[in-house]
Amino acid sequence: MLDISGADQLKDVVMKVYKNKVERFIIDMCDIKSVDSSGIGALISIFSTLRKLSCPLVIIAVEGPVMHALETSRIKGYFTIARSMQEAVSLLGA
Repeated sequence: MLDISGADQLKDVVMKVYKNKVERFIIDMCDIKSVDSSGIGALISIFSTLRKLSCPLVIIAVEGPVMHALETSRIKGYFTIARSMQEAVSLLGA
């Protein structure tokens, strides 16, 4: 589950990796079975921060309850979502 504890950890990891000069991000959600409002907030925060830094982000393997949460909160279109790593890499032009 991506909840408040995982949300803060995810934001910290992304920013640490960005400081190491990473230019593109892929977040794999295959092991995330549910997400709460803190998790959604973290994804929005990460996406917004990376966009300001001109660092593209693609989220992959968003399914089931996680996809439902994004659709219900009407923010699914806010993110670039891919079905697979190969599709994400292609979207990022890597």
